[in-house]
Amino acid sequence: MPSSDVANAAPATDGVTVHHLTGDSKRSLLQQMNRSLHAVREQDARTVALFALGRLLTSVGRSALRYGQRPALSDFDELGEATTDPATMARLLGCPDTDFHQYLEEFAKCEAVRVRGSSAAVAARYPALFASELNTQRVLYALVRAHRPDVVLETGVADGFSSFAILAALDANSNGHLHSVDIQDDVGIVVPAALRSRWTVHINDHEMDLERGFKDIVAGLPAVDFYYHDSGHTYLWQSFEYSAVAELIRTGGTFMSDDVDWSYAFIDHCKARRVTPGIMVEGRKVVGGYTA
Repeated sequence: MPSSDVANAAPATDGVTVHHLTGDSKRSLLQQMNRSLHAVREQDARTVALFALGRLLTSVGRSALRYGQRPALSDFDELGEATTDPATMARLLGCPDTDFHQYLEEFAKCEAVRVRGSSAAVAARYPALFASELNTQRVLYALVRAHRPDVVLETGVADGFSSFAILAALDANSNGHLHSVDIQDDVGIVVPAALRSRWTVHINDHEMDLERGFKDIVAGLPAVDFYYHDSGHTYLWQSFEYSAVAELIRTGGTFMSDDVDWSYAFIDHCKARRVTPGIMVEGRKVVGGYTA
């Protein structure tokens, strides 16, 4: 090795001769070490990035799959108490059986009066699938009668069968007001004129941003005592609406949703809030609810 690259050899130590690098060789060695360290760091960074990307894609894939899936009935059995009996559902949400049967008789009379008073010209404007089923209407009537809410929020009206049940109960209570939110202005055809004084229909006409429109509407409402969802049933919309209303509803208020079997949103909402809901299975719908 040339003298310019290596200093004089140091005395032997245990038979080993130690050379001290100087000049160009020292710089070259340091450059090689830096290049090697940089390559290792780049490889580590690529490995970490690929691992993170893999985790992200897996998470997105699972989320997309969950957003598009509908839960099985067994998912609800694991979540809370499931029933097909409206009296049981009402009891799970705070209405005793004895009171429920009294309210059931009342609602039957209200429904008979509504049917007799409707004209042949009053025809349904929306598909039957949009309407709440009879047992859900019975539970709504009984719970509103039992809890006597001041402010009721309903999302999704269609022909107005659930609106009618709620308004009939408010009328019997001589107390309370129903605020309904929909994206159409031709809703509620089955609601008699005699019940409409306790009813305000809010039209969410923010076509480009329905979430903002909904927030603007509910921001102008008093605290909510009773909530019933029957609007859009996608995972994203239900999750948004449930979260938004959960911030508005009074402690002890009633939180109900129709069509909880259309997405995992209600299941995830209840798990996140650590509540055990009541679940009612009807002919073509599954309804969920809990006391806030």
